[in-house]
Amino acid sequence: KRQYQRRVREYNQVEFGRCPRVYCEGQPILPTGQSDLPRNSTLKLHCPRCEELYVPKLTRHTQIDGAYFGTTFPHLFFQTYPEMIPAPPKYSYTPRIYGFKIHKSSRQVLKSNCIK
Repeated sequence: KRQYQRRVREYNQVEFGRCPRVYCEGQPILPTGQSDLPRNSTLKLHCPRCEELYVPKLTRHTQIDGAYFGTTFPHLFFQTYPEMIPAPPKYSYTPRIYGFKIHKSSRQVLKSNCIK
């Protein structure tokens, strides 16, 4: 319990930084690992708003083994403190060319032309 109270304080003080995604509006991020096994990967940062992982900017964070926090930490954190779950992003990026939305199928066409 005391360990989680420390993490709440770190989260509130934005110790691990903010999500770099524009539409997350500076959402505080939490540490996580991509593996529960030691020496498989370094620490990554999880944004609870967009649900993405990011590489830390600070070198002190890049030297921490991701297994220290494991793959469970951010999810268990919000299970323990559901009142801290952020609202989903209000907006999402829509790619456009000259103001027109790009149809999703156009990427498939471009990819198939590149393979030939």
